[in-house]
Amino acid sequence: MLLVIGIWMLSLNVNVRSALPEDTTPARPFEALKEESSGNSILETFKRGVSYIERDVSRIYSSLSDSVESTFSSFKSRIDQRNEIYVEGRDIQFSPDSLEIIPPTPLPYSEE
Repeated sequence: MLLVIGIWMLSLNVNVRSALPEDTTPARPFEALKEESSGNSILETFKRGVSYIERDVSRIYSSLSDSVESTFSSFKSRIDQRNEIYVEGRDIQFSPDSLEIIPPTPLPYSEE
């Protein structure tokens, strides 16, 4: 398998070299290439991408921190809530002595 891949690479290398025209012009200096370039450099593109990612992360972090803060404040308000029970003296409690007596009522009986 390695032999087949090696032969394939060798034939591809030879065919591509023979298909390319001979370049007799000297290489252009880097400054000339830079002036002709119409696009951004890789560093500018990378900086722009990092700024977009930073903006999105800060937006997500701010929404997450707001959510956590509201949850924490809700939890804290529930912890701080107090239930109060008042026990009044005996003279104010309900007294059944003043009520009329309810006579016992027989339950309905059905014969089958």
